[in-house]
Amino acid sequence: LDRASVRDLETVLYVTMGRFTDAVRVGCEGLRLLGERSLDNPDRAAAFAEERAKIDKLLSARHAESMVDVVMLEDPNQRAILRTLIHLVPAAYATDPALLFLVAARMVRTTLEGGPTEDSAFAFAEYGMTLAAMQRYDEAFHMGEIALRLFERFPSVRFACICYVCVGGNLHFYRRPLAACLPYLERAQREGLATGDFPF
Repeated sequence: LDRASVRDLETVLYVTMGRFTDAVRVGCEGLRLLGERSLDNPDRAAAFAEERAKIDKLLSARHAESMVDVVMLEDPNQRAILRTLIHLVPAAYATDPALLFLVAARMVRTTLEGGPTEDSAFAFAEYGMTLAAMQRYDEAFHMGEIALRLFERFPSVRFACICYVCVGGNLHFYRRPLAACLPYLERAQREGLATGDFPF
């Protein structure tokens, strides 16, 4: 776990430096140290399809909203996996859309299988944007709604601005009037100014 934490810190460092390929490399190394190899499949489109099928099965087995009321994920290994996946998002976005889709799906499956954390709202918001890119708009909107509920249950200063930007600017308008999105964007602006999250 300690060695994986070092790789996670290196991932953040490389992202900060704009060395996104290196960030992906060390992030995947860290995940392997945690026993997580879902990103190793060279056919990332096929790996994403497998993850999506698992997520759909998990969601069909229960109301996804009910996960907001379950016990918080405590397993340190699974929490470390989720944290590293989140740190990989900017690098995946910059290098490989297929990897970004796979990372988003794996974050959501980790939450569905193990329970939510303060990072899970971001995971569902990111997965929602992935579904929107696939024109699965109903599901994308639904993921945004879950992200909001998770954020209310497990608020995080780190993800306050970005969650509201994702929902208000990328997910909510698929099934609600544009005017209904504005409160989320206004909230994102307030949170961003308050927390120093100026990029979002």
